[in-house]
Amino acid sequence: MDANEPIPALPGRVPVKRQQKLANYRAEIAASQHQMEEKKYHEKWRRFIHMYEANLNYSTDPAVDSIDVPIAFANVNILRSALTVNHPKFTASPRNLQSHLAATLCEEIVNWEWYHNDIQDEIRRTTDDLLITGNGFIKVGYQLDTYGKRSDVSQLASPAPMGGIDVFDMLVDSTATSMKNLQWIAQRVPVRSDVAENNKNWAPRVRKQLRAGQKSIAEDPEDEGFNARYNSPNSSISQGRPGGEKIEWVIVWEFYDLQEGTMCVFDDNMADDFLVEPQPMPFKFGHPFIHIGNY
Repeated sequence: MDANEPIPALPGRVPVKRQQKLANYRAEIAASQHQMEEKKYHEKWRRFIHMYEANLNYSTDPAVDSIDVPIAFANVNILRSALTVNHPKFTASPRNLQSHLAATLCEEIVNWEWYHNDIQDEIRRTTDDLLITGNGFIKVGYQLDTYGKRSDVSQLASPAPMGGIDVFDMLVDSTATSMKNLQWIAQRVPVRSDVAENNKNWAPRVRKQLRAGQKSIAEDPEDEGFNARYNSPNSSISQGRPGGEKIEWVIVWEFYDLQEGTMCVFDDNMADDFLVEPQPMPFKFGHPFIHIGNY
């Protein structure tokens, strides 16, 4: 796709400027995917994951009773325990006497939320990604509900959503040399078809254009083991929900344009418009992704 090639307008449908912006974003996604394929990142990550999963090597020779534990499995488990404690304790130190109460409340809230929302489990999963593939992504954010009059506003934050993201589902600007000079960052999000069809936050006309795709790209479709699992009677994809209905997934991209300070949502199947048009990013601190790398 040539991002510089003008797109003809569809009468009565989508403004040309919006079509061009969507085409530009899709071209950026395609360029990043091409780079990932060219450098064989996904192929390498799958091989590393397989090295970790094959945690026991044993001989089929009945005369041999030894079992070898591969170093990848042992090292990852040891390092994970060293990097992620069981229940971390956060402290908030006041900068002056007047802030002592606020610091105490902040400390109690953070520790309570961290424990009761199982955030440490997400940290462990991301640490596994870091140790196995060399990359880990965490998505963090918050939602603010405002109460009171404008002159006396109190803002209460809901429990902060925080979770690890599959490294296969993240793409970044292919021209960037570090996370500090990204032009954009995007997350690949599988959404169940029936949920996508009923999502009132997405443009109704564009929802009708959504098509099913592959839920996960962590496994290679060309791998014989993947095809065996996909077509097996126990596969949730094949078996479906009660009544025999097949579970299908549509793929959407949550795209953050860091130059314009906007975010948008569009599908992976070439619909002619955004599901969510570009709008100011909802996070004051920028995009909600934290990258952890071993480089």
